[in-house]
Amino acid sequence: MPERYKGISWSKDPIRCLGLFVGHDSIKCYEKNWLDKIIKLEMVLENWKQRWLTLFGKTLIIKILGVSKLVFSATLSTCKSEDIERINKLLYKFLWENDRIKRGVLLNKPADGGIGMIDIGSFFSALHSTWVHRIVNETGATWNFIPRMYFQNIASYNTLLNMSFSVEKEFTMLKNIPIFYRAVLIAYNKAKPSVEISTLEDLKKQIIWGNQLFAHSLKRSKHLLYYTNWIACNLCTVGDLLGVDNEIDDNKIYNAIRDKRNIYIEMKTIKQVLNPFIRAVSINEVVTCKINAFLFANQPPALKPYKAKSMYQNIVSAKIIDPSFTKWEEYFQQNIDQGQLRAVVSRKITKIQDRKISISILKFYTVS
Repeated sequence: MPERYKGISWSKDPIRCLGLFVGHDSIKCYEKNWLDKIIKLEMVLENWKQRWLTLFGKTLIIKILGVSKLVFSATLSTCKSEDIERINKLLYKFLWENDRIKRGVLLNKPADGGIGMIDIGSFFSALHSTWVHRIVNETGATWNFIPRMYFQNIASYNTLLNMSFSVEKEFTMLKNIPIFYRAVLIAYNKAKPSVEISTLEDLKKQIIWGNQLFAHSLKRSKHLLYYTNWIACNLCTVGDLLGVDNEIDDNKIYNAIRDKRNIYIEMKTIKQVLNPFIRAVSINEVVTCKINAFLFANQPPALKPYKAKSMYQNIVSAKIIDPSFTKWEEYFQQNIDQGQLRAVVSRKITKIQDRKISISILKFYTVS
């Protein structure tokens, strides 16, 4: 590419635009947006490592001076999984050289037996998930024209926003959209709360396509259902396929679908996947699934503007481990409830720099 074209200067190197480096060389852009910042993060943690800090103090440094350097890049771009793992190693190495407590326990709030440690993967996903309501709700804007086009190429908002795919390999349609928008949709689905389905009426409301609940095996791998010709004919929920006897109605489906080239194979797959769930709820068995709790009631596709903090709590809840009270009970030779645990932590927190108290609390936090 020429350095000047029609009087306009063109740079071969990445340039900073609104705080993020952009350019034709994706490798160099990634280095400046992520790798350079990870190096700076490592330097900050190394400087603070020389000081005598408590676990709670180290956690505070990680959040305020460490992770804060990555927030902007994490909001507007994606980080490779190996670099997320690298960041995690840096954070926990700063916390202590060798893990003494399960990381899932550390994610708890101090009052619940943890130290309020941050899970970096869940934090990045929470930042990504907040883009969905901006893209969907701002109908008069022009900046979101491209993501809205990609989203609607998969399905209508009413269908897409109720899907629950969380792994790219399971839902092949994600290959047709850019990496960042894939991450946005996956993060949004991870933030959805789980519910239990015990009645047929609840099952009828479930979206069939891109639903983790309805997966089938294809070439020895798990795949989620997705038939564009069925979606085009408004066959999207389980209830759309059932007849008056609450069984899958072949005639109803055959008459509704316009493109019938693969209809018999598709109907066979649908029956193999859905029939076990229909039978399960008919005998009052409970099925756990994800639902979209972020939609305004009776106003689709308007979304509530949830903040990253609440999204983070939903995502990280799957990784949190409740602390074991076995060590407490052995130490005190009596049953210890959570209220007593909170009382001990709140009393000792102000004197945490006392070495003896620190060692005692570490013993209490040890998880078998």
